[in-house]
Amino acid sequence: KRSTEDWCLALEEAGVRYAPVRDYAQVVADNGGWANGYFAEVPDADGKPQRVVGTPIRMSRTPLAPAATAPTLGEHTDEVLAELGLDAETRVRLRDEGTI
Repeated sequence: KRSTEDWCLALEEAGVRYAPVRDYAQVVADNGGWANGYFAEVPDADGKPQRVVGTPIRMSRTPLAPAATAPTLGEHTDEVLAELGLDAETRVRLRDEGTI
């Protein structure tokens, strides 16, 4: 029945080590995560900046940085289904039916 803020204050006053559980929005809103490289902005196919998770490892001689965004929904569907052997006519039919 107590808020996270109340618990944090109580634990701090008691000298207990703690960390509040945060949701995704709260984590991304934390400037420390950005400063530490946990998140980054990279341009998408249209050149608009998109927020992505940063590179999870650090290398001293070869600094790493995220360079791509996730594909858009369905971006590679035709290529994958063609690779699985579905011909163009079948893919069109499935799309028209709302299956893909």
